Amino acid sequence: MIIIPEYVAMLRANPSDKTLLNKIKFQLIDAEKHSWEGNKDQHAGFRQEVTRQLYQHFSNDDRALIITLLQEEIKNCHFLKNSNDNLCRLLFMLYTLKNAEDLPLMYDAKFKLGYNATLNIDINLLFGLGNEVILAHDESLQRYLDYNEILEAEVFYQQQKSYWDKDLQEKPVPEKMSPVQEEEDEQLRFFFDKGDVLTFKFSDQKMGGLVVAERFETFDDADYIVYPTNFHEATLQPPLENLHIYGRRIKSLNMGNPFEQSIKTAEDGNSLEKSHKTMLVSITIAHSVLAHFQARLTPIASLPQVVYKGTHHLARVTSWAELEMHLNNLVQGNYPTFEVVNIDGFLQD
Repeated sequence: MIIIPEYVAMLRANPSDKTLLNKIKFQLIDAEKHSWEGNKDQHAGFRQEVTRQLYQHFSNDDRALIITLLQEEIKNCHFLKNSNDNLCRLLFMLYTLKNAEDLPLMYDAKFKLGYNATLNIDINLLFGLGNEVILAHDESLQRYLDYNEILEAEVFYQQQKSYWDKDLQEKPVPEKMSPVQEEEDEQLRFFFDKGDVLTFKFSDQKMGGLVVAERFETFDDADYIVYPTNFHEATLQPPLENLHIYGRRIKSLNMGNPFEQSIKTAEDGNSLEKSHKTMLVSITIAHSVLAHFQARLTPIASLPQVVYKGTHHLARVTSWAELEMHLNNLVQGNYPTFEVVNIDGFLQD
């Protein structure tokens, strides 16, 4: 086990020390296996916690170390064919330092790690030095300005800082950790079962509820499909005899080409395609994500006959903050075409 604060202090003092760097470099558990076979970077977890420790206090003096961490994370994401939280955190750290020499590396992380990474990495990270600098590198990015997707630099900075600061508050960096993540032989143990009714506290201290619709293993993790309830009260738990969740009968909204300069109005031909049956609104949470906040959720009952089919997938969340955002939007009625339905009408006979 390595004491993380001490290790990071040594790494900051000696950012080119090969013995220290070996503990954070990209290294697969099995060099012959693919990610879909359960293979992974055995240093990924340790590298993430090292980054989270460094994030709390970093300056331009740490730029070389941040770049090294980012280069190793890019190798990991290239193997995974996707981005991850640690990659985005490191990109934000470079964004904060505002060094023009880092722009090509950040650009490649956004656009050369595959389709999923391109979608997931915020384009605002490339505009930290101003519009002219990034447009000189790739003038085609003018389209993001045309679509009004670029925020004011200070607004974006504060949004990102709040997000990563909250991540540390919700899950502090462990004091000690092994740098090597061994291949897991034990069978995955689910936190909750299908049909579990879970309660939790919103930030306003009112109680809320979720129902586990299904949970199943994926090739390298597991997913939980949950139905949000409309419960948002000061009482201890939702009324199980009159439990309400959300449904939607709108299958799709035809709005033409969203990239045209003007979008047609409903009178010009927009149309709603309705489903014959109500689709239950669901949210997906990965087991590895749920591990960070499962202690916030308390099972109070079980509905073993709960149905999981014909769902409208609202979101795949990656943090407690993101989950609570969607739950707040639901109880506040911010998602049009959603309706409240009694779960009793969707239980198996």
